[in-house]
Amino acid sequence: MALPVANGASYMRYSGWTGSKELIARLVPEKSRVLDVGCSSGVLGRELIDRKGCSLIGIDIDSSAANVAEKYYTRVFVGDIQQLYALPAEYSKTFDVTVFADVLEHTVNPEEVLSHYVAYARSGGIVIISLPNVANWLNRFYLLAGKWDYADFGTLDRTHLKFFTYSTAKKLVGDVGLTIKRVECTSGLHSLDYKTGFSNPARVWKNLLAYQFVFECLVR
Repeated sequence: MALPVANGASYMRYSGWTGSKELIARLVPEKSRVLDVGCSSGVLGRELIDRKGCSLIGIDIDSSAANVAEKYYTRVFVGDIQQLYALPAEYSKTFDVTVFADVLEHTVNPEEVLSHYVAYARSGGIVIISLPNVANWLNRFYLLAGKWDYADFGTLDRTHLKFFTYSTAKKLVGDVGLTIKRVECTSGLHSLDYKTGFSNPARVWKNLLAYQFVFECLVR
């Protein structure tokens, strides 16, 4: 999800490849029709097209980011997901996979946003959600030291409006009626995350060790 920031940069902040995006790319089945909610410049979608042969529909509030993404995506809509921007009726219940990649923490009402766009998934479709873990061990350490400093990136990104622990992340998913199929984690160390994939050691103690949670869910 592209957001304006104080120094004038916007979507480039969200255009890098991360451990959570790698997990999402591995979870998406080949040849899927994917709705990328908060797609930014489409870095995830490009990877899904190249690696999995997927087709992508995206939505983002930043027109500059959307202009980049639409070079690869079938179509990109410019709209505010917090205002529940509605896709054309032809897209209702058509998507095999709906992705929220590091997006919901930037919204005022993540449950409302999630519920709205899940409605575009087909019956039995997959919803993949990545969320940062505010209860990560490093944040706990800093809090014990009396520090809670926002930054330009990470779990305390200054543009985050909502914060999640493992339990509250699971509650968010359950409250919109999704069934959790699996939960993967990142450690925050990209080299380790890329290498270990679904065997990340952070999975052993998710609430403490995970940097991000990646939920694979099924639409009931």
